[in-house]
Amino acid sequence: MLATAVNVLAAESVEHSMPMPPWGFALVAAVVFILLGLIVFSYRDVNNRHHDEVVPPLPELAAGSEAHQGH
Repeated sequence: MLATAVNVLAAESVEHSMPMPPWGFALVAAVVFILLGLIVFSYRDVNNRHHDEVVPPLPELAAGSEAHQGH
């Protein structure tokens, strides 16, 4: 039992080093966030290019049909 306690106490004193400093994790997260934001922003232009190609709805669908009363 004493040997187990000594092993546990010895294991707790071991320090695990991080692969990079804490600000490095924040920098990686910020870069990923900015890249994903640019990807999302790039789709805005696709919508603007195809905005004039939208087909207007059919008149019978715009007013509602008899088969779908109440929906």
